[in-house]
Amino acid sequence: MSSNAQFSLGIGNIMWRISVIFVCYFVSSTAAQVIPKHNCSEYFTYGIDPRGEYIGILTAHKGGLPKLNFRAEFVAMNYNDVSNLLLYPNESQSIFNINKGFRGQMYVYFSSSEALPELKSFYVNNKLLCRQSSDHTFGGHLQIEKTRQTSTSTKIQKIKNTRPKMLPTFPKIEPRRFI
Repeated sequence: MSSNAQFSLGIGNIMWRISVIFVCYFVSSTAAQVIPKHNCSEYFTYGIDPRGEYIGILTAHKGGLPKLNFRAEFVAMNYNDVSNLLLYPNESQSIFNINKGFRGQMYVYFSSSEALPELKSFYVNNKLLCRQSSDHTFGGHLQIEKTRQTSTSTKIQKIKNTRPKMLPTFPKIEPRRFI
């Protein structure tokens, strides 16, 4: 085999490897979950629970409320993309936190394989805390409303900083080594 033929085969092999790398990069970048933007960062955040599932955590506007009525409206592709509201991080810890004077929190699970459902509006005790801007279009998507009430009869402590600690577990990203 001539040196030109070997050179040509070497270039072809390199080009094939580069093509495979670009295809892998494109597939991995398009398969990632899309986290929507929102204008409610003080009261809502996306996160990942310890099992690796996507959640949305909703937080009341102030602590010291013995009765909480959460209402959240989401926009999603399917009705099943948003679970019912659950007390965050669990029922007993949530009531304990409320009794200690912290702001109440609830969360939903998201099961969408494409873009996560988007928060459209959020109310606590019928007070509007945030709403998606009117210039955003939700064409072809379902509007899903989730509500839940909770209350406590225990005397609630007064504290200065009622902002709760939101601790969703984010995935660990291991550095890639290219040889």
